Amino acid sequence: MAGAMGILKEGEPLMTLAWLHQIPDLIPPGDQTPYQLFVYGTQMFLLARNADHQEYAFTWGHLCSPRSLLEIPDGFGFSRSTGNPIEDAEAQEVINKGLPPSGKPSGAWEKTIGRLLTFQSPSWRIPPVDRLIRFGYPEDAVDLTLLPVMRGGGQATWAWCHVKRGVR
Repeated sequence: MAGAMGILKEGEPLMTLAWLHQIPDLIPPGDQTPYQLFVYGTQMFLLARNADHQEYAFTWGHLCSPRSLLEIPDGFGFSRSTGNPIEDAEAQEVINKGLPPSGKPSGAWEKTIGRLLTFQSPSWRIPPVDRLIRFGYPEDAVDLTLLPVMRGGGQATWAWCHVKRGVR
């Protein structure tokens, strides 16, 4: 299947923005701190190609279906997003200097397998990602929350994650 005027080849993404952060004139001042986002379910396949780095990871929670929002244990999330990706990235960097919890929370929670995506220049790269993940949900259904995430090698880190509102 050829894309518009034969430009796209089968299997190519419609647009990959990962290279844009490499053009210095496009990076706003103060937008240098990497932003880490944990994605799961169908989000993994939609977003992974636009990240600067990705790795397999997991967190604890409950998913009813691949398109559902992650439910997390009470007290598991550290902070709710400020709505400003630069401030969120800076807060994440400071919090990551501490040691996040790495054990399984009490209760019947399962490992939620996903990917840890890293984005440079979060001020203009995160808002479209956020809109895409929230698409189809009521406005008040989703929280962007800082969660402990386990990387493939067993190292724990804090990452932003879209979760079901009202659960922390």
